[in-house]
Amino acid sequence: LVAAEPAAKAPGAPALELPADGEGTLALRLRRTNRPTSRKAYAPCFPKPKTEGWWLALTDGPELLALKRVTIGRETATSLQVVAPEEPGEYEFSLHVVSDTYLGLDVEVPIRVAVR
Repeated sequence: LVAAEPAAKAPGAPALELPADGEGTLALRLRRTNRPTSRKAYAPCFPKPKTEGWWLALTDGPELLALKRVTIGRETATSLQVVAPEEPGEYEFSLHVVSDTYLGLDVEVPIRVAVR
């Protein structure tokens, strides 16, 4: 299992502040909540050894804002480039952490964004 959270923000504060119709970087910290026994997945019918990978998808409803593939060790820091909406205000985006190897381990994390 994987836990995802915005990196180093005060509780209750938006994870990211962006200028209207501008760009910014969302810093994330990903960590495993279990202890892996191996970096290889159990996949006896796969033709070669399969390492686990994770997709990070940042969405605003049905709109895809950012997409990135990562591998996660014990703890991993990464970032996503985000383009802000045109209208100022408070937004709640969804960060989807999706396994490309295992079924049922997907995680969805709400991300608050302030557009000024």
